[in-house]
Amino acid sequence: MVLSQDFQSIINETNDVTRLHYINFNTNNPGIYLNHCNNTYKLWKSQWQNTFSELGVEKKLFSDDFLNRQVCGVFSNEEPIGFILYNILDLKLSSAVDSFYFHNYTEDLVNYQILKKDKALVISYMTLNPKWRKQNTNYSISELLISFVVLELNFSDAQRVIGYFRNNRSTNEIFYRHAGKFLQKQSAYNVDVDFAEIHLGESHLSTQKDHAVLACKMWTSFKNEKTINPYKENTYGFKNSDQQRKNELISQFFSKPRLEQQEFLF
Repeated sequence: MVLSQDFQSIINETNDVTRLHYINFNTNNPGIYLNHCNNTYKLWKSQWQNTFSELGVEKKLFSDDFLNRQVCGVFSNEEPIGFILYNILDLKLSSAVDSFYFHNYTEDLVNYQILKKDKALVISYMTLNPKWRKQNTNYSISELLISFVVLELNFSDAQRVIGYFRNNRSTNEIFYRHAGKFLQKQSAYNVDVDFAEIHLGESHLSTQKDHAVLACKMWTSFKNEKTINPYKENTYGFKNSDQQRKNELISQFFSKPRLEQQEFLF
């Protein structure tokens, strides 16, 4: 069978996500990930300037929205492919609830967050390299990123993840595949978004088995390497010989009831 030229070009341009690696670092103190951090900032600024322009939003980006955040993402060597920024806010602090992040929340939602009186892992600015969008890859980068966030939640002292997600890009549906709970639908930056959260006690990886397994492998490879040698660059890939250690690492932070539907991880 002879493939059409267009179809053949699609095959040739498919990017293999399994060749990437997971990294997590703080933008104020990236350590050995200095080049990763600078490249991440460059992609973040260019992509979000384009996004706000496309949405007809007059918003000047300052590095304040980037500094003192954790980067949770996938990289090809030092080049960012996709990432989410997050920080942990203690919502018992009035100053935390007064942060700029909550300016798109309605009064009801803000009060709801205050009444929870806990720590929240606040995610923002999901960013993808345009060349690695879903139609060009064998896995969805966005799906993996939310699974990474869930894993980091279980490693943190936060009780939940909160964020808001564009409906026209279906990022809200990705969030719901990770035990996301709908809170409210509103408009933010001229586009419909869902405000939602994931409770720690209900959190799980993607219900798409292949994405959950890959996210678990990539994340565990990074965590194992940092545990063994915290000053060494992450080694890329995942070795089958690490399977037992992966099981032990994951089982420390996920109770069996939450993973009873995801036994394929063990």
